[in-house]
Amino acid sequence: MTKLKGIRIAVLTVIAVIAGLIGIPFASSGDSEKVVEQISQQGGRVGETDTGAITSVHLVGCEISNSTLEQLEHLRDLTYLDLSSSSVTDEQLGFVGNLPPLQKLYLARTEISDGGLDELRSLRQLRVLDLSHTSVTPAGLVILDDLSALESCLVGGTDISEVELAMLRENYPRCRFLTEP
Repeated sequence: MTKLKGIRIAVLTVIAVIAGLIGIPFASSGDSEKVVEQISQQGGRVGETDTGAITSVHLVGCEISNSTLEQLEHLRDLTYLDLSSSSVTDEQLGFVGNLPPLQKLYLARTEISDGGLDELRSLRQLRVLDLSHTSVTPAGLVILDDLSALESCLVGGTDISEVELAMLRENYPRCRFLTEP
């Protein structure tokens, strides 16, 4: 077992060196450990695969710092982020927009508005977006033009009217707009 651990460290070191030489950022396990510690300090938790890859971060109801969101970029396998009922702001969504592998993003019951949604345009793999009980409007949802993988958008508890909801469903037939969980 110790020999395998030594081989793993050697391989990761070689990969990190090569990645650095060709300009690709590489997150070491030490980076991931620091991120997990920071998330825990904020009151959140992470989900990992059997191999230790961090695929989900839950910061529900937490005070969110820019530093914590910035550190999420080190989590290359992150596909699920739940910031529901947290203090996340429109401006902080810029950090979230730097997480290209993200597939599920939960922003329910936050102060997010149309102004922050533009920061999410780069999330090309996003399949689920929960905007329920936020201040978003149909005008802010023009970002859906860029989110071609989006399958579900939760908008319950917003000021989006039934007429506007019908228009969204017509304009974005590939996406289910849900008003209840």
